[in-house]
Amino acid sequence: MDNQSIGSEPERARRTFWGGVLVFRCATFVWMFAANLIARDTLKRPALAWTCIGVTGVWTAYLTRNRSRSAPMLWTDLALSFGLLLASGFVVKSGSDRLFFATTYPASTALAWGAARGRRQGLGAGVVLSAGLALEREILGQSLAHLTTNQLIGLLNGMVYYLVAGGAAGVVRRTIDRSGEQMRAIAQQREQARAEAVREEARAREEEARAREEAAARAQFASTTRMLHETVMNELLSLHKDLRGLEQQPTLSGSSLRGLTERCAELEQELREWVRHPPTKADGVADLRSALGSVATAVGGIECEVDVLAVPLPATIVQAFREATREALRNVARHAGVAKAVIRAQVSDGVAEVSVRDDGRGFTFDRERLQEEGHLGLIESIKGRIEELGGTVDIQSEPGRGTGIKMRIPVPRPLGGASRGRRL
Repeated sequence: MDNQSIGSEPERARRTFWGGVLVFRCATFVWMFAANLIARDTLKRPALAWTCIGVTGVWTAYLTRNRSRSAPMLWTDLALSFGLLLASGFVVKSGSDRLFFATTYPASTALAWGAARGRRQGLGAGVVLSAGLALEREILGQSLAHLTTNQLIGLLNGMVYYLVAGGAAGVVRRTIDRSGEQMRAIAQQREQARAEAVREEARAREEEARAREEAAARAQFASTTRMLHETVMNELLSLHKDLRGLEQQPTLSGSSLRGLTERCAELEQELREWVRHPPTKADGVADLRSALGSVATAVGGIECEVDVLAVPLPATIVQAFREATREALRNVARHAGVAKAVIRAQVSDGVAEVSVRDDGRGFTFDRERLQEEGHLGLIESIKGRIEELGGTVDIQSEPGRGTGIKMRIPVPRPLGGASRGRRL
């Protein structure tokens, strides 16, 4: 139920209640007409009596058709019912078994006032009609001070009837009004809750967008860090090593200096190209065996034994494995103290796994210490790259017992192949 329908419910209930009052009025008029027709012998002024009944019938039909609850209509209705009460003293013969001319019709007036104006005005209309009932007794010559017990009970019964009708209708009207206020309050709270939900959704979208931007920035930073380590830092280390070698020579040749100058120029050009055209993630499918085989032959100073299954994988995964494996082999060449490493790869149960193993001097893996000392190869180029794709890296190394690196990345099931590899 929307707010508009909630707001119209109280008015619909008031119209329904007013329709019930009109039905009661029509029923009481029918009973008034039938009762006086049956007891027509008790009428001492038939012409006046039937004139009053006719006017009442026309008024009842008009109210039923018009359904108005305006003040003029209510006051006219109260005057008519009050007149019917007084007319009872003129048109009906006196006696204990006489007919009460107005019957229950005035009660419909008390109901109308309560339904239209509330409890207090409904009780007020009941008081006015009770006064008319008392005056009717005076017109009949029955002094209120000398009424018999039965006459007094009959009078009080009529008064209570009018008061209860007006008061009860007013209570129902007040209940409808309060229900309307509660429904409007509920509708307002619902609207506020809906607005708050919209604001929360907007804030959630903003936070999600901000989180995506931050994640993209972190990924870009990690990519830049890896690039600097894999190109600039490695090349600078190589240049530093060559310069230390030149220091040991008594004289410097022009060719050596030209070689260093050319390498510095190449490094500068590579950085410029990277700035103008940053590397993007590969699309499509690539062959893991070819990628790892090219890495094994590209890293100088180390012999690689490669045992890799020829299976197509998403190019982004192959690219991550290729770059991470290249950095692992560089670490072997620089730090392991051996010239041989073993590369194995397989795809099993939706997970691609690549391992690099050497039998060199080994080390104690401490991520925080390595990061503080600036050894970012294992951290950024290997762990960062693999974890970026939802994978994991397990590094096992002990001094004197070599180092083993296992890299795992989930892959789509249709791209997974057999679980056994073959030697390249």
